[in-house]
Amino acid sequence: MESAYNYPISGFSDIDTGDSHTWAVIDQRLSYLPSFMIFDDDNLILSIDPYDNQFAGTWMIEVKVEDDNSENDTDGNKFVVQTFQIIVLALNHPCTLDNTGITTTGFSYELGIDR
Repeated sequence: MESAYNYPISGFSDIDTGDSHTWAVIDQRLSYLPSFMIFDDDNLILSIDPYDNQFAGTWMIEVKVEDDNSENDTDGNKFVVQTFQIIVLALNHPCTLDNTGITTTGFSYELGIDR
């Protein structure tokens, strides 16, 4: 993932109309979201922006929705949980060459390739 991605959280419903809900989104291993993920609980969007290869790996995301009016629920459920994985791949960026302070008169580069 080279650029930001917005993941809409969906698939939750409540048969009791008018109930309010509390949302929590975490990485299961950390018990919080890593710095490159932000959850917008007003719009139910998980924004993911792994701007560095340090975030490469598999992230186990847990979405928990708690029914704030559960004592009055007809279905008896206080909360529901959805889990999924987000896999961030490390990117192999091309090499760059910094020739700051090098004059071009009588100068050459010799690049070797490791195979």
